[in-house]
Amino acid sequence: MPEGDASHVATPDTTPRGRGGRWLRRVTAGLVVLVLLAAGTTYQFDLGNRWFGFDYPSPVTEPAKVAPPPGLTLPKVPSAAAVVCPIETNAEEFSCAAIISTVDPGAAVPI
Repeated sequence: MPEGDASHVATPDTTPRGRGGRWLRRVTAGLVVLVLLAAGTTYQFDLGNRWFGFDYPSPVTEPAKVAPPPGLTLPKVPSAAAVVCPIETNAEEFSCAAIISTVDPGAAVPI
């Protein structure tokens, strides 16, 4: 060095680097690959429901089991009016003649 003092110049490190840096990179890359494989396997085989108890009802397949969002109030459904009056007789008391005369009053009733 023609000018100045050489004390301020950094010398290259000639000591061999240990395996610490390489080992750390490989372990980190291996862990990332393992986490991605585990996530893909869990998604593919639906392991969340089996192993971890994530058994929430699906709004597509079980809409009646899904709770409404908080704050939503649903109105009461009124009861439907009866279409026909209930029959108070037993089924054994029915006869073909009574049914035919009820359906078509002018029809001839076979004996």
